[in-house]
Amino acid sequence: MASTNNKYFYNIIDDELGYARLYGYIDREKQKTVSPALIEKYEKEADKFWDKFYRKNNSNFFKDRHWLVREFPEFLKNSDKPISKENELLAFEIGCGVGNTTIPLLELNDNLHFVSFDFSEHAVKLLNQSVAENPKINGRCKGFVYNAIDGPSGLPDYIKDDQFDLIIIIFVLSAMDPKTIPSVVDMCYRTLKPGGKVLIRDYAIDDMAQSRFDNNNPDFDINDNEDLNNNSNSNKNNNNNNNTINGGSKNKLGDNFHVRFDGTRAYYFSLEVMESLYKEKGFKTEQNQYVYRQVINRKDNHLMDRKFIQSKFIK
Repeated sequence: MASTNNKYFYNIIDDELGYARLYGYIDREKQKTVSPALIEKYEKEADKFWDKFYRKNNSNFFKDRHWLVREFPEFLKNSDKPISKENELLAFEIGCGVGNTTIPLLELNDNLHFVSFDFSEHAVKLLNQSVAENPKINGRCKGFVYNAIDGPSGLPDYIKDDQFDLIIIIFVLSAMDPKTIPSVVDMCYRTLKPGGKVLIRDYAIDDMAQSRFDNNNPDFDINDNEDLNNNSNSNKNNNNNNNTINGGSKNKLGDNFHVRFDGTRAYYFSLEVMESLYKEKGFKTEQNQYVYRQVINRKDNHLMDRKFIQSKFIK
């Protein structure tokens, strides 16, 4: 078992349960808060950082999430019935990426239809391409580019109030500034049918990923447009950076809110925070719990203790 007290740990490549690009160990009390200018930069350019991520990795980083129907069997409704408009199940995915959630679910239920969006143009392009090339699911998913923080007011005209049976949000809310998440909750309430469900899986406080961030996260110049994924630039910064493991690093954006080396962000939820977001809007809680998993780092063959939050809210 990998010890969470090992300060000279290993790089971690996560699997289909989520992802965490982790590079070293940081004591929370030694973490340094990012400058206000950089915090604003990470918020304003969040779509750019994620678009760079998808352009670099395409569909190769995330694994298709076949575990979803085990945790969310709601997606199998009417899967044993004839294909018809009457048996149609309409789902909305907020933050679809390249389709690692949408596509596996569509393949399991011929009556399932998806409307999915992401703010990465490249990710949506890959999703739509994958759907078009798969005859089993072609015509059952419409992907579009949109930023979740804009809430429901700017959604395309073909998305109506009280339209969807299910809304799924997988490892997406954690990538947002917590102050902007209520806009997503508003979107859920407006577009979900009465009795419909919002299904969520995301990062939880005290997950081992929260304690392991790039210990040499460079403090980039706010006016520097250099690609943060440029390896040669990163290595140069790391060699000149005196923020060692013992000194902490500038990756903290706020309470339980951090930035990765490539500019993407991660917020870690408590049960109370997640439930309050949806309860305040009028949703009823069906499920809100921590999920504990042991995940193997296939590269180094080490076990990792992971902690996620899983929630189901009913309108």
